[in-house]
Amino acid sequence: MTEINKRIGIVFVLLGIFLSATPSSAQDLIHPEISFDISFPGGSSILETNFQNNNLELGNIRDFVNHNKYNIQSGNSHFVIVSYIKDNQRNNLYAINRSSLLASVVRAYLKTRYGFNNSNFSFVIRPDAELSDLVRLEFKPYSIKPIDNQDIYFALKPTYQELVSAISRYRSIPYDLNEETEVVKGEREVHIEEERVVEENALEPDVSEKQVQNKAPSPDSLSYTPIEQSDTLVSEKEILKKQYVSFAGMKTNLINLAGVTPPAIVAKPVYNITLEFYYLKRSSIAIEGYISPLLKHSKIDSDSWFKRSGIAVENRIWIGSPYKYKGFYAGLYGLYGEFDIRDIEKSEEGETGSIYSFGLSIGYALPISKRIFLEAGIRGGYQRETGTTYLIRDGGFYLLDPINKAGLRLVNYNFSFVYRFLGKQKNIRR
Repeated sequence: MTEINKRIGIVFVLLGIFLSATPSSAQDLIHPEISFDISFPGGSSILETNFQNNNLELGNIRDFVNHNKYNIQSGNSHFVIVSYIKDNQRNNLYAINRSSLLASVVRAYLKTRYGFNNSNFSFVIRPDAELSDLVRLEFKPYSIKPIDNQDIYFALKPTYQELVSAISRYRSIPYDLNEETEVVKGEREVHIEEERVVEENALEPDVSEKQVQNKAPSPDSLSYTPIEQSDTLVSEKEILKKQYVSFAGMKTNLINLAGVTPPAIVAKPVYNITLEFYYLKRSSIAIEGYISPLLKHSKIDSDSWFKRSGIAVENRIWIGSPYKYKGFYAGLYGLYGEFDIRDIEKSEEGETGSIYSFGLSIGYALPISKRIFLEAGIRGGYQRETGTTYLIRDGGFYLLDPINKAGLRLVNYNFSFVYRFLGKQKNIRR
């Protein structure tokens, strides 16, 4: 019995030594390898969901992440992003840049869709001629090791200077040294030979680590042989696009300028100007002022007159793409104004008072150029008019009956010429 216990104890000790010496292998035995393959069209860096099996693979990723997201985000497990490169292009700047770029596209997709961050991923490049346009996402049920590469560097512009600048940021090109390629084997043999020479000749301890370090080729040794590229190269900003974004605009309502007011009354021109400020992704606020007539507003020099002035504030939500502020919009407005109207052809009585209104607005903005837009819309809501009627006799004003009108009204038509300014180019997520 004692002999059996000793043997069992020896087995457990050996098993413990084996598991502690090969943690990742043990983990893989416990948790079989899970991977997802995402394909890219040749020469393109756009992740197309309907290309080959991408739709199925992305669906599998979604189902898998739904059950394992906490472990990944807490650092107990992680994803390895694997890009592939043809073996004869291991020293090609373009090929390395494209491999890094495709990995970055996949990482950005996962970060955007599932809320991961860079610390949840490592990145390697593996030589394989048949998989050069594929990125493999491998799940590892253990934490990232300190020696694992988590950086992804690439160039937006495929010029020699830009490529060298980007690739040289790697401490070493992140080839997967676990892959038994001829190059890696050769490097290992050199490494072993150097260690043997060091032991035999008892060299001084100031030998450079670069002389005995097993590492991939340095950027200085890389060649510059272009391969097929796409015009749509993007970076980890691969879902970002340069776009002109306006901060302010100025416009005038041409319908009011022509003197047309709802429902279809043609009166004197109403001079107006609006300043609009764009904020957040799909919001804007407009401040409008109007007056009629523009000059001699307080002077009475005829038997009839049409005098209006006021201010309106309108906040809009734009339905279209973020930061473009075009297409359909819906808004809320508030208005205060004053009026003094006397039309002797209709009545001897004039009306004067104030207007209060608030309600909804809808419309559409059509871009003519980067800065010029045409805008059409309407406002309608609750409106209340308070004031009094009056008569003029012998140059004097005689107040008559009070005015108190209220109800839902179509308040204004809008057909405006818009000029936008104070803008700049900005990276916008597509």
